Amino acid sequence: MWGALQNPEHVEFYKRWHAGRMSDDQDFMPMVRAVQHLQSLPAASSLYAFTSVLQFHVTTAPTFEECEHHCSVTIVWQLIDRRFYIAFGRLADGWLEDRPPEQICEESRFAVVIEPFIQRLLASRVLSSNCEYATDKEDFRKPLRDELEEFKRKYARQVSNSHDVTLLHVKESWYLRLWRWIFSK
Repeated sequence: MWGALQNPEHVEFYKRWHAGRMSDDQDFMPMVRAVQHLQSLPAASSLYAFTSVLQFHVTTAPTFEECEHHCSVTIVWQLIDRRFYIAFGRLADGWLEDRPPEQICEESRFAVVIEPFIQRLLASRVLSSNCEYATDKEDFRKPLRDELEEFKRKYARQVSNSHDVTLLHVKESWYLRLWRWIFSK
């Protein structure tokens, strides 16, 4: 089902999976709780979601037909090791194959780990709407790529770490990964 993130059917989907399990090892309640957490976020009303087998995707695309210029956060509950695998990517690149996880976490850390991904998703919507035209036209791609290369040459982690902005203190800046995604088209 593809619909608003706050649609109760998303939670019901995983509750049905849990009710139909073959053994106690097939515990889908962590996914139920994860989706409920996502639905409680302040930004939930502006996000959409869909299930793809055992994956849950949160996106800014209201419908499948509009997915070309949108990203998603993929959340997979791995029954084998009882951890969440979380990845970020463009919807146009597909979602049926597992994306390599950027973060793996226990259920107890899900809320802390997922929220930067949601912030990144929201930022991608803003940048995609501002840069969509520029990245679709080759005349604009080269200057933007050049600007990114210049930024990467001048960027210094030590200087960045001394700033007061907490988003720059993650392993790799979400901003750099987002720009890398924009120019990978």
